[in-house]
Amino acid sequence: MRLPPLPVPAPPLTPAQMAARAVGGRPAEVTRPITVVPYSAGWPSVYRREEARIRAALGARALPVNQIGRAHD
Repeated sequence: MRLPPLPVPAPPLTPAQMAARAVGGRPAEVTRPITVVPYSAGWPSVYRREEARIRAALGARALPVNQIGRAHD
């Protein structure tokens, strides 16, 4: 079975392009190490609040919105 060729990968985004796509004041680039911490019972409510903000900003374009971690300040 012959498959069509795969599309060419898009070039990496510039910092300005990443900043334009960021939602909610998030830094455009990760500038600090990522730290893994124990579960917090408050995370589900933080996720619901952030999910509502993302859906309000993106509307129907935000098909799935998944929680994968929590940023610490």
